[in-house]
Amino acid sequence: MRFWRRRAKSAQDAARRVSVSSCGVLEPHDECAHVRGGIGAPPGEYLVCPCACHTPCPLAGTASVDDEAWRRACTCPGAEAIRRNQELIARFAPARIAQLMEASRQDWRGDEATRKERLKGLLAQAYEAAAAQVAGLPMPSNIHVDNPQQAMLFIVDKLARMDSGAEAARLLGLTGTEIAEARDAALENRLSQMRPHLERDLGQRRAERVIRHMRQAEGGR
Repeated sequence: MRFWRRRAKSAQDAARRVSVSSCGVLEPHDECAHVRGGIGAPPGEYLVCPCACHTPCPLAGTASVDDEAWRRACTCPGAEAIRRNQELIARFAPARIAQLMEASRQDWRGDEATRKERLKGLLAQAYEAAAAQVAGLPMPSNIHVDNPQQAMLFIVDKLARMDSGAEAARLLGLTGTEIAEARDAALENRLSQMRPHLERDLGQRRAERVIRHMRQAEGGR
């Protein structure tokens, strides 16, 4: 039993030496965030990696540091990735989600007509963003879509269904003919996506009849 206790203590000591002072062993020097675990540090603080690669950092020579001081002062390259991860997690923390939900409720207050007008405005903005992407203009990554052409057709059809083709034309700056052509193309996109499922469930001939009927029904809009 004494041997196993001695062996366990030796392993713990070795692990602590690596975690505290062996930057470059567990990870490359440029990925080290300059802080290690909290074991052996004062409550609420982390041990600071003493490796010489951190000499340019203002925290060099410090034994331990709390999270706020580390975020404010550490200039090591590896710290930036950790800070970004912390910010990302903070976006989805329960308190932040509650704030976003409350903001959403505030944005969508009002009667149905008010909410409808707000949604139409958002769709018009989305159409402009997709059109800019089609034109090859630089776009923020968070609004990039895989198929902007199909997105534009969907938005035209959605706006026309919500109100009218004339209202969609007014909001998007298109002509009545352009609205009709876009809606026809949107319909063909939907039918092409539905066709394999209809043929599988109904057979090719019945599927073709259903598709023809849908075209006729949409043609009478």
